[in-house]
Amino acid sequence: MNTIVRRLTSVALLAFALPALAQQQLALPSGIVIELPEGWQALPHESGQFQLLPPDASPTEALLLLTAPSEGVQTATDPSVLADSETEVRKLFPAMRRLGPPQRMDTALGEAVQLGFGGSVDGTTVQLALFLVVHEGTAVSLMAAGTRQDVSPRLGELAAVFASLQLDAGADQAPFAGSSAPAPSPPAAAVAGGIDDGSAIARPWAQRLSGRKLVVMSGYSSGGSGGMNSRYDLELHADGRFHYYGSSSVSISVEGLGGSSSSQEDERGRWRVITHQGSAVLELSLDSGARQYGELGRNGEQTLLNGSRVFVTDI
Repeated sequence: MNTIVRRLTSVALLAFALPALAQQQLALPSGIVIELPEGWQALPHESGQFQLLPPDASPTEALLLLTAPSEGVQTATDPSVLADSETEVRKLFPAMRRLGPPQRMDTALGEAVQLGFGGSVDGTTVQLALFLVVHEGTAVSLMAAGTRQDVSPRLGELAAVFASLQLDAGADQAPFAGSSAPAPSPPAAAVAGGIDDGSAIARPWAQRLSGRKLVVMSGYSSGGSGGMNSRYDLELHADGRFHYYGSSSVSISVEGLGGSSSSQEDERGRWRVITHQGSAVLELSLDSGARQYGELGRNGEQTLLNGSRVFVTDI
């Protein structure tokens, strides 16, 4: 469930905990919010990914809240979701096996599923629970992993937290949040195969980015419970071709349970800058036929993609 623009805008956040508030509302990407119970904290790492810390958190449990593009999946009840989820869990924890059929639940974002996994590690009975919902191209998941004594009693509370997912009525739902939305119509002056659409807004950006590389590096460690590291590069060549590549790794380590997973990505295609509603937008046309978009901006000397900083370097 990855897209190039979403990965590039997953800029690392400092390892700080949000203050414990009564029924605090946590904002997620795509204008989605979730309600956290009194005393819970949220420790962010990559954009849209949080470690949740209940006030009675045990050192043998880990709670992760994740968001990602759904890559064509329209609903959490899609048959491919069950297979993909089981594959990813087995990558992290080979000893895990699925426990029973998926359970369905309702949220304001649509129908969600709850999956359970269990196994034994060094004589300790361990458990993993996964809640998942898909809304308009964004997948939101909540994962709890730890000993059975930690995870099982918390399932009701986790279900209630996940059921609180909803849209933030006041959020600005930008059409280019790393999505594969239909392309806006370019001006008549656009030149086929060029690196801009001929507009006064797009052309300076195309000239600035041509022959350069956008880079995001991020890292996060939560002490003894795991961490994440990633780097993603997007080369924008002067001939209008791009090369995107990157890698990431994630690990979970709690007493009696540990696992890690890594992934690599590589995409090629054509790039250009277009104008949409008065803003410069980076358009990526993948060789696979898909298109992705990201809104460009500046904050002083910093370059922004969908509001997040990216580093511009030589190729």
